[in-house]
This record gives sequence, structure tokens and C-alpha cells, in this order.
Amino acid sequence: MTRKPLGLAALAVAAVLFFAVNIAAAWGLRGWRIDFTADRLHTLSRGTLNTLAALKEPVTLKLFFSAKLSDQIPQFKAYGARVRELLETYAARSGGKVKVEVVDPIPFSEAEDGAVQAGVQGVPIDGTSGRQFYFGLQGIGPGERREVISFFAQERERFLEYDLTRLVHNLSQTAKPKVAVIGDAPLEFGPGGVMAAMRGQGRPHMVLQQLRQTFDVKVLGADAAEIEDDVAVLVVARPASLSTKALYAIDQFALRKGRVLAFVDPAAESGTQAGPGGGPMAPRAEMPELLAAWGVEMEPGRFVADRRFGLPVETGDGASRRVMPHPGWLGLGDAAINRDDVVTAELAVVNVGSAGSLKKREGSELSFTPLLLSSPDSATMEVEKLGAQPDPEGIMRALKPVGVRHVLAARIAGRVKTAYPNGAPPEPAPEKKDDAKPEDKKDDSAKSESEKKPDEAKPAKPHLAESAVPANIIVVADSDMLEDRFWTRVRDFLGQQVSVPFASNGDFVVNAVDNLAGSDDLIRLRSRGISYRPFTVVEDLRRDAAERFLARRDELQQALDDTEKRLNELQDRKKQGAAAAALTAEEESAIEKFRDEMVRIRRQLREVQHGLERDIESLAAWLKIVNIGLVPMGVLVLAALIALARKHRRRVRVLRD
Repeated sequence: MTRKPLGLAALAVAAVLFFAVNIAAAWGLRGWRIDFTADRLHTLSRGTLNTLAALKEPVTLKLFFSAKLSDQIPQFKAYGARVRELLETYAARSGGKVKVEVVDPIPFSEAEDGAVQAGVQGVPIDGTSGRQFYFGLQGIGPGERREVISFFAQERERFLEYDLTRLVHNLSQTAKPKVAVIGDAPLEFGPGGVMAAMRGQGRPHMVLQQLRQTFDVKVLGADAAEIEDDVAVLVVARPASLSTKALYAIDQFALRKGRVLAFVDPAAESGTQAGPGGGPMAPRAEMPELLAAWGVEMEPGRFVADRRFGLPVETGDGASRRVMPHPGWLGLGDAAINRDDVVTAELAVVNVGSAGSLKKREGSELSFTPLLLSSPDSATMEVEKLGAQPDPEGIMRALKPVGVRHVLAARIAGRVKTAYPNGAPPEPAPEKKDDAKPEDKKDDSAKSESEKKPDEAKPAKPHLAESAVPANIIVVADSDMLEDRFWTRVRDFLGQQVSVPFASNGDFVVNAVDNLAGSDDLIRLRSRGISYRPFTVVEDLRRDAAERFLARRDELQQALDDTEKRLNELQDRKKQGAAAAALTAEEESAIEKFRDEMVRIRRQLREVQHGLERDIESLAAWLKIVNIGLVPMGVLVLAALIALARKHRRRVRVLRD
């Protein structure tokens, strides 16, 4: 066979192989991809993969995205593509358990009606046409269980995978998670307690009402000896007077289930009786043994005072009444909130009252992540400084900040050990009744024996010395934040109680319980990167040039101020007759020189600005060369090397022949 037919045959075989490889890759490698993004934006976390693998019934994710209208909103068009790609990845890695549907709710169509019915929020494109832009998700699970993300806000892109995985996890659940609440905080009956409820004046705090909207909530007594296994999350709300057996039950629940939201407090202002000197009674160190076992310490008897975050309060009476910040009552805004944790990422402000200071216990191997912090302009003070009546001015005078930020709430994760290494603590001996009649004693003895029988029939749970599962505990060094007065106004409207929040305390509690009620895989999900990645070199160039530009501008402004001052002096001299009607030659020369200096500085400002533009244009040109020309150049170099290699082989063959 001649060389020409051999070449044609090789080309034909190469073409067949090319198409065969592409067809095989299209079918055999479907869903395969390589993620080169810095934050692995297109790679699912292990927690998400475990959640998908645990699905027993199929779920449907229906994305409502106004594709046509997105042309008018470029940023949402790009984000919509990212959400769609991520959903397709969920479907590809779910083993057929996740089905994705994409719906374009065209204005005034049945698809738009479906989006509204699903609970997806529309955003007006303009104020005249009535067209709405939709970008949300409806999830449908077993038994027609439904979950919805009303709108994908770009500000929450870091938590996109968490939100989607949480939705899938919730769809797979058949019942509301159970939440148990234990402690002294009067969440069930309000500030008046049981007596107010008996008079018809009590009502649950709004925090408890919000929890009941999402969870199956059960309030336990202060002497509860056991927490049932079906409880997903335990909320400990001010454990000042809990019995020893209740504290032991909390300890064992933390080891057995590992999901606790604890509100401790060095000085609970509500319900605290006045002590000597008008201040609150000496506060109890609230469950210090449990906090120590969880790797946390709270400074006893001291609260955090903060100059910067103090909430405004009224002080004085009559003509002396005025408003000033209370350093002990803090409004924790953006600078005080951890934006990288899903619980606190979107909170606006959290109000606390006389909160304590938390820190990681020395030697603890547990992770300690602050969620709420004070400003550096803060310090801890003795709770006696609070007094029966607020004295913010006195606290402000006594406050001596040391430049340290205090942790007011934190997340603790890892394997914890029991606070009771010797097992269940002994119960205190019951009080003796010497004046009781013999027959009464006999009856009481019989009664106690009869009450013991059910307990004896029920086997006691084995004592745990360390975590059966990794714990995830959130500790908040304040319990006053749970009360309505710190975060919401409750009004009666047509016989219904309406809550008008002015702070995010309720959202914090619901977010924390919701996060802890999720699976281990869901809790381990953290914030990811965002798809928008600016050219950092370009931004650095702009920043450097801007600093130089501002420095020159300040110099020019100073020169103008000096000129104005000099001219004013000359005019004053003329008015006073201390100078001639005309300026002297020296003064005219000085003004002219200064004008020349101003022109020179302006020229330098232009040169700085033009230099900035040249640097950016040069960098952009190099980026284009690299992105557009590098690959073709690489192909050309590779082709040249192959050609040289072939030429070398032919030359070797000729020499051999």
C-alpha cells in the first residue's frame, strides 16, 4: 500500500475515534466534572452527599426562574445559572432520588400562578407594567410535604448549598422535630408566671410561640429526671434553680444526643429579687460543672458593659429625664455578629441585657466559635453595679475598657465528657415529718412504694461518661434576651396577638434550634465562597492610585486654604488702611507663584489618574494575551515539537537506510 492511501486511512480512523470517544464520554461520563474554582463552588460537600444517599423516597425540586426577564438583570442571570447547575448536580449525585424541574413563570401565565401558589416571591421589574421577576424553589417530598425558598437572595450565596441541603433534609422528615425546654425563664406563662396565667393574664413569650410554629415543643419541669430519646434539641433557659437530677439529665442528653441550646446568665434582671444596697441578690453560678464539661467558662458575678453598643434608655424624672446609652444593655449589630455561621449570618441586631463573658476553657480540645461579641470598647463589671434601678451614667463612669472583645454567645463542637464521672449524683434526703401520725407514715410509705413500682419496671438508662455522638452546643451568656421587652412589641389586633419585632432575638433562637435539629451532615455544612471573584490585582491598583490621588488632593486643598487665608489677611489690611490700595510687588509675585503651584499640583493629579488608567489597561491587555493567546500558542508549540520529532525520526530512518 502506498503512503497516500495509508495517510487517508489514518485520517478516517482518527475521525471515527474522535466521534466514538465523544459519544462514549457524553453517555458514560454524564455528570462528571472537574472543579477548578478556588472555593470548590461546584463540588458538593460530604454532608450533602450523605444527605442525598440517605434519601429513601424521591423528592422533586421545582425551580421558578424568570429566564426571559433575567436579561434585564445580569447579576441574577448569572446567579440563576449557578443555582440551576447546582440543582442538576444534586440530581446527578442522588441516585435518581432527586428530580429537578425548571419553570419560567412568564408574566400573566399559568406558570406565574403556579409560582405564586407555591409561595415564591415576585419582585417588580418596574412600576408600570406589573411584570414580576421570580427566582425561588419549591420542594415536594413524600406525602406531599412541601418546603419553599421564596427567593434566592445573592447576599445568601455563601449558604446556597446549606439552604438546598436543609430543604432536601426537611422534605425527607415525616414529623416535626421535638424540642424540650427546661429552666426558670417564664417562657410558658410570661413574666407573671403561673399565678398570672391562673388569673387569665399570662401568655407565652413570643420566642416560645415562634418555636411552636415549626417544632413540637414540650416544656419540662425544673426537677425533670430524664429527657426522652425522641427529643431532637434541648433548650435550657436560665437553669438557676434546676434540681440536681435535672442537671444530670441535661448532662446525659448532651452526651447521648449532643444538641443543646443553653441560655445561662450571670445576672438575670427579670425575676431577680433586690438584695442589700438595692442591687440584685448575689447571682448563682449557673451550671458551672456542665459548662466546664463542655469546655466553656463564664466569669461568675460579672456582666459585660460596652460603651459602643449600649441601648438608649430613659433615666431621671420630670425635668431631669433624659435618654442615654445603657452600657449593660447591648444592641449587637453587624460588627458584633459572626456572618460566617448560618445561625447568625442574616441577623440584623440582637439585644441582650447584662450578658456574661464566655471563653474557651484552658486545655479544652473542643472547637469554640464565637457567634456574638462585644466591641473592644468594653469590660466586665460586678453585677452589683446594675442596681435595682438602671444607672447607665454611673456604669459609664466606672467602665474601664481594656481593648478586649468579649464572647457573648458561642458554638461548641466535638466530643464532650460528663460532668458527673462517678455516675448519677445522690438525691438530697427528704425532710422528716416527726409530727405525722403512724398511720399517715404507713400510708406515705405505701404510697412511695407504689410510686416506685413504675420506675422499677422501667430500666434505667446506662450512665455515659463521654459523647456517644459528636456534640454541637450553642451557649448564650444571657437569658433576658428571650423576653419580649428586649426584642418585640406585642399588640392586640382584632382579638389576635401581633408581634412587631424591633430586633432579631426570635430569629436567633429559631435559627439555632433549626440548625441543631438537623442531621450531623447538615450541621457540618458551613458557608462556601461566592461565584463573583473580582480581579484582585486590578482592585489593588485602583486602591493604590486612589490613595495617591487622595494624598495629592489633600495637598491641593491645603494649598487652597493657605491661599484663601493669605488673601483674607491682605484684604483686612487694606480695609484697616494698613496697606496701600494696591498690593505690593512682593505680594503679587507670591500669589502668582502660588497659582503656578496649584497648576503644577493639578497636573500631577492628572498624571496620577492617567497612570492608574495605563496600569489597568496594561494589565487588561496582558490578561487578554494570556486568556486568548496562551492556549493557541501552547497548541502551536506542541505542534512544532511534534513536527520536529517527526522530522528527526525521518532523518534517522534515512541515515539507517
